[in-house]
Amino acid sequence: MRRLHPSRPCLWRSCPGHARTVGARQGGGVAGERFDVLVVGSGPAGSIAALVLARAGGRVALADKARFPRDKACGDLVGPRGVQLLDDLGINVPGARCVGDMIVVGPTGRRVRLPCRPGITYPGHGFAAPRAVLDETLRAAAVSAGAEFFVGRAAVPLLRDGRLEGFELSTGTRLCADVVIGADGATSRVADVAGLIDPTRVLWGFAIRAYVDDPVTLPHILLWEPDAWRGFPGYGWLFPGVGGRANMGLGLGMLSDRGAGAGAAQRFEA
Repeated sequence: MRRLHPSRPCLWRSCPGHARTVGARQGGGVAGERFDVLVVGSGPAGSIAALVLARAGGRVALADKARFPRDKACGDLVGPRGVQLLDDLGINVPGARCVGDMIVVGPTGRRVRLPCRPGITYPGHGFAAPRAVLDETLRAAAVSAGAEFFVGRAAVPLLRDGRLEGFELSTGTRLCADVVIGADGATSRVADVAGLIDPTRVLWGFAIRAYVDDPVTLPHILLWEPDAWRGFPGYGWLFPGVGGRANMGLGLGMLSDRGAGAGAAQRFEA
């Protein structure tokens, strides 16, 4: 799983640690369906973790707050190393469109074409696929391998003698496991319970995306900050999509002000 650096899951073993106990249910025993591994979050990282573990013979529970397929604000591009990983896993994403080089446009309008060259083990191309399709393909592969999928938000942590053993979902279902993997994104409930999040130090990113009926051949990244050493306030993108459409969006750094994203969305819609 080391190749999933952009969305690397956090892993919590059912052993003594520093889990928060506020709002948790604890006691000498925790009643609930028992698994070897509970994966919270069924995005690419979580579904691939569940897939690999289920193929290895583990009894795996995969839980997500959303019903699938579901959409996600994203550029919808998978890079060459992601293509390699999916190929290694024997997964084919239906309708994916091959994508190669990328154009980067600076704040002065100057353009640079970045070639997409093959490596020793990965190809010289990525692909575009809507997240609704990609994520459902991976989730379905995990289920086909033997993982059990549950819909529900990880609500109440289940503790045994101060050790995290799972979660009670918002549906009331209790899931317990020897190992809990948190792959539930920027607002990870698992990371919160594990004490890995300091709300005063969180730097928020915000993305908004729309599909437009205008085909694009090469992906474009647009940087508008004139100071070369600054990455904020963000960037724009225009990526190839499927079905003759393009994926257009903005990625914005909100720093610690999560509410600033609402204003950005209103300006984007205008």
